[in-house]
Amino acid sequence: MAPGDRVGLFAGSSVRWIVADLAVLALGAADVPRGADALPGEIDHLVRHSGARVVILQDDRMLEELGPTLAAGGESRCIVLQDGSRAEGASPAALALDEVRRRGRERLAAGADLSAYLEKTRGSDAATIVYTSGTTGRPKGVVLSHDNVLHHLRAIPDLVDLAPGDVFLSILPSWHMFERLIEYGSLACGCLTVYTSKRAFKQDLLRERPTAMAAVPRMYEVLFEEAQKRLVAGSPLRRWLVSLLLKASAAFRASRLLDPRTGRPQSRAAVLLGPLHLAADRLIYARLRAALGGRLRTLISGGGALPLHVDRFFDLVGLPIQSGYGLTETAPLVSVRRRDRPHLGTVGPAIPGTAIEVRDRAGKPLPPGEIGVIHVRGPQVMSGYYRDGEATRRALGADGFFDTGDLGIVWPSGELQITGRAKDTIVLRGGENVEPEPIENALRVSPLIEQVMVVGQDKKQLGALIFPKREEVLRRLRAPAAAAEAPRGEEARRLIREELDRLLRREHGFRPHEQVARFHLLPEPFSSERGEITEMLKLKRHVIAEHHATAIAALFDD
Repeated sequence: MAPGDRVGLFAGSSVRWIVADLAVLALGAADVPRGADALPGEIDHLVRHSGARVVILQDDRMLEELGPTLAAGGESRCIVLQDGSRAEGASPAALALDEVRRRGRERLAAGADLSAYLEKTRGSDAATIVYTSGTTGRPKGVVLSHDNVLHHLRAIPDLVDLAPGDVFLSILPSWHMFERLIEYGSLACGCLTVYTSKRAFKQDLLRERPTAMAAVPRMYEVLFEEAQKRLVAGSPLRRWLVSLLLKASAAFRASRLLDPRTGRPQSRAAVLLGPLHLAADRLIYARLRAALGGRLRTLISGGGALPLHVDRFFDLVGLPIQSGYGLTETAPLVSVRRRDRPHLGTVGPAIPGTAIEVRDRAGKPLPPGEIGVIHVRGPQVMSGYYRDGEATRRALGADGFFDTGDLGIVWPSGELQITGRAKDTIVLRGGENVEPEPIENALRVSPLIEQVMVVGQDKKQLGALIFPKREEVLRRLRAPAAAAEAPRGEEARRLIREELDRLLRREHGFRPHEQVARFHLLPEPFSSERGEITEMLKLKRHVIAEHHATAIAALFDD
């Protein structure tokens, strides 16, 4: 490898991933990362488009699967991050990790060190080219420099509570910039990083007892749902007492939360409920915290909008979530909620050195409190899209502001609130603009709904694709577990219809045109294997729309 080279890094989250990543960056090369579950065609595109000379793979399985594709693509050489790999003799030429280590020890013994490489590397040099997950189309290569990333690392100690001795539980894909930044921050602050998986996550919370974790909103929703099951267990008297304490505690906590419109407490009338909040903490919340290991202190959410009911619950339990906002193009952080400014429902103010403007469709800045498209300028903004000048010019204005394509509000308090995605906006036949994400977040509160995507572009009313929670539907219907059709039958549809009407009422903030008129119950969930959701669990709406085109058309077949 040489300074300026591009290096494909395709592996799952582990110590070896971060070591390989930092090794490439230290040499002045730029890595092109993706997970081990990336499809051969996807990796082929990344290698060819980036011009990667070296490809680092997780194991022999990947080498066997991708070898013919890589060999046909040119001169790429491979390194396999696996002990005892059978890489020797492979095509294309490959080095096993054991051989890389042996050569490294020989070079160190001969007096080699990294200082010569480090001295040649400049802050403006490319550190990584991260290809977007492609929720709306073909992935683009985001070029991020060392300065882009280092800006965050210098700011993290003042934004996030991490300290030497802390245990950070890592569950998100390391190649994604949100997780990657937090892992860098964990290392820089002297923390221990423990890698877990979705399957081992709950056990590792108890076994490793982390003090910090970062996750996408859906993972916090899962923890919320587990807690709800605990709260409704027991006798009717116990459930009544728990409900009473929760209501009093929530009212008290509201007197401590800040209104983003004014920066002042939301309520002052409930201060006298403090003793009941303290009782709830000792009798209820302490047990819930113990179920998460008992030491969690720093919780970070990113990669999507955190539903307000989940936000409120964790705050109530004494585990306030620092919700943040960012994009791959901003390396990724733009804003993050501060622990001393509990404006729930927001993603906090801009991080130091960052300017946020909310603009109308014509590009004119809007005053605080008005919804518009979020534009960002700061040291973390990318230099552009790799080999795509046209897309770069569309995204980066002459004034240096990056058009995020997200919709939001900057409140007078300086807090940013995300309201949707400009490209996701559904325009109904009557001209009404509808943001699907708040509706989907509200519907996922239901214990009957696992996944949902709202549709209805150019239609008179909204529709939805819904994957129900099988176990809860069967329980409500008192149907046997083997009942294949029950979760999608007429009685199940009646239950779901009642949930839609209950959750999307006017008193919950939803207008008449935001009601879901029709829905289709899916036989199987949206899947990353079919390319319907990203690694960060975001819906790939265009893919889902293609896969379920017939069902969507039937919803609006008048």
